[in-house]
Amino acid sequence: MNGNACLPSLLFLLIGCWSWAGSDGPVVDAAAKASGTSRRASAAFERTFREQGIDVTLRMMRLTGSGDAGHLIAGDRVRVQLHLRDAGGQPIRNANPAAWLDKLGPGEPRSAETCRKKVELFLAGSLLAAPTFDLNQFHVITLNADGTLSVLDPRFSFGGSRLLALVELGGIGGDWVLSSDTRTLLVTLPAERELVDVDTATWTVRRRYRLRGKPRQVAIAPDRTSIWVVEAGEQGQAGGVSVIRPVGGAVVGRVPCGPGATRIAFGLDRPVAFVIDAEGGTLTLIDRTDLEVLKRLEIGAGPVALAVSSLAGSALVVHRTGKLTAVDEKNPDAAFTLQDQPGLMEVRFTPDGRFALILNTEKDEMLVFDSVSRRIVQRCDVLREPDQIAFSDTLAYVRHRGSDHLLAFPLGQIGAEGATPQAVDVPAGDHPVGRMAFPTPAPGMVQAVGAQAMMIANPGDDAVYFYKEGMAAPMGQVPNYGRRPRAVIALDRSLTERREAGVYESDLTLAEAGRYDFVLFVDSIPSARCFAVIVAPEPKPASATGPVPVIVSMRQPERRVLAGQPAAIEFRVTDAGQGRPNDQVPDLQVLVQLVPGIWHRRFPARPLGEGKYRIEVELPKAGIYTLHPASRALGLRFHGNRFYLRVGGADTHQTEKEVR
Repeated sequence: MNGNACLPSLLFLLIGCWSWAGSDGPVVDAAAKASGTSRRASAAFERTFREQGIDVTLRMMRLTGSGDAGHLIAGDRVRVQLHLRDAGGQPIRNANPAAWLDKLGPGEPRSAETCRKKVELFLAGSLLAAPTFDLNQFHVITLNADGTLSVLDPRFSFGGSRLLALVELGGIGGDWVLSSDTRTLLVTLPAERELVDVDTATWTVRRRYRLRGKPRQVAIAPDRTSIWVVEAGEQGQAGGVSVIRPVGGAVVGRVPCGPGATRIAFGLDRPVAFVIDAEGGTLTLIDRTDLEVLKRLEIGAGPVALAVSSLAGSALVVHRTGKLTAVDEKNPDAAFTLQDQPGLMEVRFTPDGRFALILNTEKDEMLVFDSVSRRIVQRCDVLREPDQIAFSDTLAYVRHRGSDHLLAFPLGQIGAEGATPQAVDVPAGDHPVGRMAFPTPAPGMVQAVGAQAMMIANPGDDAVYFYKEGMAAPMGQVPNYGRRPRAVIALDRSLTERREAGVYESDLTLAEAGRYDFVLFVDSIPSARCFAVIVAPEPKPASATGPVPVIVSMRQPERRVLAGQPAAIEFRVTDAGQGRPNDQVPDLQVLVQLVPGIWHRRFPARPLGEGKYRIEVELPKAGIYTLHPASRALGLRFHGNRFYLRVGGADTHQTEKEVR
């Protein structure tokens, strides 16, 4: 399953359009143009060419690392940018470029023919000739019930693991939101009263924000300058909204909104935030600029959800009592109300902003509310206990707590008064899709990147299902290795317009030094080119005598290590030349992985003296584990050492390896 699902269909366009660029192609050397713009000066690799009147510029810029910014170095995080402009200098939108970075073997030749073959193989998604880096894929992120995030590769492949990373949040996540540039993932931890900022480039926790109350929802303002966290009141304290400025990472204000503050939505015509208080029955309007309360409306008991219509310019609140309240952004005093049957719990507007889909979990019904005429124009029967709505380009999906099936309604049939939309029944596993021990407002269904398909998280099945529209059942599933996915995000890692029109970006980490082919295909021209890229080795730590070779050995535990029980594992570091113990390793850590890579975690090693270091572990299940010590101070990389440990079985023998 390829993240850019439409690429194989473009293969026929390549005939007669091949170009090959070696080291003699048009080059803009960023290091030699320090007097240019800062964007050009920071590029470690840059190539430009013109094809059929279109100007193409390819840049690679280092985001991390030290040393010469004009060279690519192994271990660096790199941003790839593709700039496309027409003959008049205007940006070209929606170009759908494809790119790959493929490492060359020793003495492997480069030619127009090898470039042509690579593009054919890579576009076809050949499992036998996979590139080193695929810049056309997407990852599946799951919010798990055990307090972790899983980063999964949804593509089907032979061997290896689909689990790319596992993030320990430090608590069970409540809600999350992904930044528009996809580089930051914000996750709330209600029990810990924290907001966690996760870096999606490295999949590490960048910072934690301490909150006053238990967070219920997190959202990013439309202008992307502030983060808004809705917090419930506790022990007589008022609930409210905490506002965080990402620049500087500080909580800049808190606005009280009542003890039962639960949900937030942003106005589209004015810089206003709407917050409902489920206990007090109020709707608070807040100016996003100065954080002043513009209006606090008494709207009645039991508000549970709200959404904003881009077409009507109003917020629609649904109440568990069956009441609907519509509040205009510009004239909030002129609120409109409508009474229906009790049991309402969720509302979402269709992508065009006109029709609100409202779920009644007691009546097993979906209402269609027209925001223009302000009437309920359709009623649709759904399955047991509907609880969530999601949209693809053509369908509206309804999830249920009491059924393992979804219902999908054609958007073209929504809003046609007097006609009932014909639902498509979609099986989504063996357990009810919406049933979970820790409910979350975060979406459990999202559209897959580059495809008319949905990713559906099923907590009871420990899996995410891939449903291609038009099929009778899901095409496959992405296993989550024993973890219960409560919500899902499809994270686009392809070259995409993220911040600027006509500029397509993606980030990657250059894991290894060597010679690479950068393979580029732009279907809107169409053009296919290959460029030579050199990635230099990571500089070794400088010292008076140079790096000192060491031997790292692991001592097997005296007692058998059992899954779920604490255990101590010791390592010994000695100088390779004289065999003396090395006690001066300030940053030794050990990466522990369960074969074949379905679980991993890093453990800091504590010095014991006489060259000995210890890690304290509690491993999740029986099996074979690999242990990889590493230290930047000694120049040791995780891939340079490998020891084995059997958990729940017989001891293995002590091994050692010399590292130079």
